[in-house]
Amino acid sequence: MRKFRLQNAIGTQWDLTVEDSFLSNPKGLGGERKTTYAQIGNRWIGMEDVQKQKNITGKVVFETYEKFHEFCIFAQHRPLTLIYVAAGTYMLQVSIEKIGKSEIEAIGLSSDITMKGLTAWYRILNVEDSDAGYEKKYPYMYDYTYADNATGSMEFDTDSVADNPIKLVVIGPCRNPSWVQYENGSVKAGGKVSCTIGNGNRLIVDATKIPYEIAEYSQSGERVRDLYQNSDFSTQRFLFAGYGHNKISVMHEGSEEIHAAMEVMIEYDSI
Repeated sequence: MRKFRLQNAIGTQWDLTVEDSFLSNPKGLGGERKTTYAQIGNRWIGMEDVQKQKNITGKVVFETYEKFHEFCIFAQHRPLTLIYVAAGTYMLQVSIEKIGKSEIEAIGLSSDITMKGLTAWYRILNVEDSDAGYEKKYPYMYDYTYADNATGSMEFDTDSVADNPIKLVVIGPCRNPSWVQYENGSVKAGGKVSCTIGNGNRLIVDATKIPYEIAEYSQSGERVRDLYQNSDFSTQRFLFAGYGHNKISVMHEGSEEIHAAMEVMIEYDSI
C-alpha cells in the first residue's frame, strides 16, 4: 500500500494515510519535461530539455474542524517535504499553495490541496569512510546504502543520470582539507579549503541546498563560520554524483588521519 507523509521544517510529521486526514486522488506524482526544438530542414534539434515543476494535487478529508486547524498550523512551518512510500521511499521538497476548506459533511471536512515541487524526487544515500563517526539522524525511514571504506575514501554507485548533489562532511581535526572526485575511473571534480577544523567539528561542503554552502559546523550542528571565501576558486569545489561508480578521496595537510562522510541526493524525473 502506498503511503504519504509530510514533514515540516521543525521535523514534525503528518501522516496522510490515516482515517482522520486521508489524502485521496493524488495527481501529478509523475514527471514531465519542458522541451524546445529548432528545426533544421526535416530535422529538429533540442534547444532546451529540463524538468517541469511538479504540481501535485489531491483531496484531504479531515474528521473535524480541529484536525483541519491543526494541519494548517503544522503547514506553516516551511519548507515542507513530501515523503512517498511505494516502490521504495522517496522525497520531494514542496510548497503548499492551496489548502481549501469546506463545511463538514457526512464524509468529513473536504480540503483540496495543491503542492508545488521545489526539487526533483530524490532519495538520500549515506556514505562514510571507516570510523568516521558521522551519525546523521532522520525523523523518517528510507532505503539507503551504507559503505564502509578506507580512511578518507568513499565509493558508491548511483542509478540516476542526473547531476546528483552531494553534501560532503570532513570531520576534524584537519588542516587545509582537499578532495578529488572520480566518476567511472576518471577525475571529475575537486576542491580545497584553507582552514583548520578543530577536533569534532565539521567542514560542510553542501551542494544539496540553494545557495550552496562551505562552512564549519560544531558537532552539535551549530554553524561556526562561513568558509566560502577560503575555498580554492580554481577548482569546482561542489560535488555532483554521476551515473555509475563514484569515488571521493579526501586528504589534508595535518598529521592526523582524515575522516569524511557524505549525503548524496539521488534525483529522478519520476518514480
